Parts: sequence; structure tokens; C-alpha cells
Amino acid sequence: MGSKLIELLWVTPAEALAVVISACVLYAVLIALVSLFWQSLQSRVSVGSVAILTLIGAITARSILGEAPRLAGGLLALATLLVLESIFNQLRRLGLTFGLKPRRAKAVMTDGQIVPEMLQRARLSERELYVRLRRAGVRQLSEVATVIVETDGSLTVIRVGQDPDEQLLAGVLGL
Repeated sequence: MGSKLIELLWVTPAEALAVVISACVLYAVLIALVSLFWQSLQSRVSVGSVAILTLIGAITARSILGEAPRLAGGLLALATLLVLESIFNQLRRLGLTFGLKPRRAKAVMTDGQIVPEMLQRARLSERELYVRLRRAGVRQLSEVATVIVETDGSLTVIRVGQDPDEQLLAGVLGL
């Protein structure tokens, strides 16, 4: 009974190495995919985007843990992912991006007018922009001077008459 329990909970050294390698490879692939699609997934929270993110998580977990998921493998996978995230956060702070372009905020409305090119680059439709403006409490388009889609997909609405500091707008595409 005791040896069977250990067998069900523990992993061999080869299985442990496979878990670590799988976690590293899938982490790198997911970082690349998320850097490409995060703003569009974040901007449209729908049943489809929740389903996609859930499936990505399930497939990733299953792929990392291998043929027979075990407690030790799961703990090793979690530890590996947390260490990788910590390392990559430190490297990002140092300015290393590994060829991935850092996301930049985009001005999708300036002087009260929609900027179609920026809207497309933010992967946002006019209809979705209007929905998000309503959620931000905008009652009339004439109230809006500038709308910025931030790197996390959220909207910043600068209303007519507000005069933001130039430093706050530095680096925003389209301004």
C-alpha cells in the first residue's frame, strides 16, 4: 500500500526533467502568443475568449504534466513556472525583450475623432470602442478628447477640457 501511494504521488528523475523541459518550452510559446494576442483577448471578454483561455490552460497543464499527472510533477511544474516568471520579469525590468516588441499604448481617438489605423492596430472595432466608452460613463462623443487603449487592453478616456501632463502621454502611439 505504501509503495503504491508513493508511486502515485512521486515522479522519477526522467519524469521530473520532462516536466521542467515541458514547462520551459510551453512558457516561452505562451509568452510569445500572449504578447501577440493579449490586447485583443483583453478588449473583448466574451464566452469565446474565456473558453479559449480555459482550453489553453488545460492543454498547457496536461502537456506539462505528461502521461500520468502526479502531485510531485504538479508541484515541480508550478515551481518551474514561478521561477521562469520571476526571471523574465527581472530581465524585462532590465530592458531585455528577446525580440518581442514591447506593447505600447495606442490613441484610438484624438481630438474627438476615431483614428481607424490605431483602432485596427489595437484590434478593436468601432462597435467595441463604443461599448467600452459607454462603460466608462461617456454619454456624448463630444465629451471625449482622447481615448487610449493601454497595454493591458483597458481604456483611458481623456475628456474635453482635461489637460494631461505631457509626460503621461509620452510613448503613446498616435499622439
